[in-house]
Amino acid sequence: MYRSSFGPRAYHPPPPHNRPSSLPPIFHFVWLGKEASPPTDMSASWAHYHPRHKIIHWRGDRVKALIHRQFPQLLPIFNGTSSCPWLQSIVARVTILAAIGGVYLDYDLEACGSLERFAYPSASCILVANAKPLWGESKIKRGIMASRPAHPFLLAAIDAMTTFKKPITSYTSKDAQKLREVLKKVLANHRSSVTVVSDAVLVDFGSFMPMHKMAIGVFRSPPSHHWEKWYHKLYRKYHVFCKENPAAGRMLTYFFMGMVTGIVMNLIVILVLNAVNNKRRSKGKHPI
Repeated sequence: MYRSSFGPRAYHPPPPHNRPSSLPPIFHFVWLGKEASPPTDMSASWAHYHPRHKIIHWRGDRVKALIHRQFPQLLPIFNGTSSCPWLQSIVARVTILAAIGGVYLDYDLEACGSLERFAYPSASCILVANAKPLWGESKIKRGIMASRPAHPFLLAAIDAMTTFKKPITSYTSKDAQKLREVLKKVLANHRSSVTVVSDAVLVDFGSFMPMHKMAIGVFRSPPSHHWEKWYHKLYRKYHVFCKENPAAGRMLTYFFMGMVTGIVMNLIVILVLNAVNNKRRSKGKHPI
């Protein structure tokens, strides 16, 4: 039985639509880390809201077999990015969607609704972009993407990635940056055939970002749990408490804000007094 890690949440079934989607009803989850399994696995939440969808879990050997069978020209870059699982995963998800189609999802994305609620029946390739990034320009989210098999954008991305013959051993290397720029250009050239959806429609921001308004979300994107510290867990519990008890949550928030403001004001007064006393001592006067 699946239980949400973010507390209770009202769920409204999706409205029916008469236009079938061209996307295969398959969810793909890829894990290429050193550990045998991901530290956070939310795939059960997607099965809970999509009982008719097939779920495929991909590991390194299975991905390599698919690449060898469908796109052998990608083997050099797949093997060359083994020390950078993040880049290797990009190669894997593009290959999987180009060969089989469906929806790729990161393991730490938790479903809190059905994707059919925001169906785009005419779309053959769907990407999700940040609606209101905290800084910089809006960027494509790599944690979720969907496509039919053999979409021109994915095939063009595969052709672009085959030009990288040398191993990419660092996320910050010039080759890694070049790969990201090449994929951006491929997307720009195929923008007319790709549907880019705002994450303001799909993401439930309220679960971990109080600066955003709550959206009628399809999935939640929590902090990466493999590096989550005790204060991250405490904050998530605090946020669930505020959602379940709005009045008490506001009072608790005001209390914390007042406490932090008082501490900051005291520190400012101490720093000013220290600066004044140091100046008085330098002139031979008694400190305040």
